[in-house]
Amino acid sequence: MASAFGHIAAALSTGLSFFPKTMRWRTGFMAAFCSIAPDLDVIPLFMGVPYASIYGHRGWTHSIVFALVFGSLMGIAISRKTPELRNALLFWMILATLSHPLLDMLTNGGLGVALFCPFDNSRLFFPLRPILVSPLGIGGFQSKWGLNVLKSEFFWIDLPCLVMIGMALLVRKTWVISNFSKN
Repeated sequence: MASAFGHIAAALSTGLSFFPKTMRWRTGFMAAFCSIAPDLDVIPLFMGVPYASIYGHRGWTHSIVFALVFGSLMGIAISRKTPELRNALLFWMILATLSHPLLDMLTNGGLGVALFCPFDNSRLFFPLRPILVSPLGIGGFQSKWGLNVLKSEFFWIDLPCLVMIGMALLVRKTWVISNFSKN
């Protein structure tokens, strides 16, 4: 899996880039939570559920269906009164949740992601898997492996997120300038 740091960076940069009118501390916190929620499936591992089970790690909580349901519920929980902002929040929370399995499919470890569960329980990866798989606990980041994971995520997650934010700002600035010059 990618680390919580990488998942949260992807969710927050999506909000900053595409949903800036919805950015508040509360919505950012909820998007961050949505981005790491699929990893709540590690809890059953401690109760004896096998990793490879559909209820194990990277199983059903890493599916598109889970992202749609969970993201929608979280979006509704923090929805705004105006339909435009409510829809934007809903879509952002779904994307934040869905970003998790997509990033995990780019990692070089684990059994893959059950992206299409419950319709197909196959575990999938992308053909390109450049992100080093993260340690499960925070203690693992105090090792060479943990530092290498953070370096990998900086290159493959954080830099693209920064580029996406920069491009979104540039597009918005260009749009504002072009609209004012018409008047």
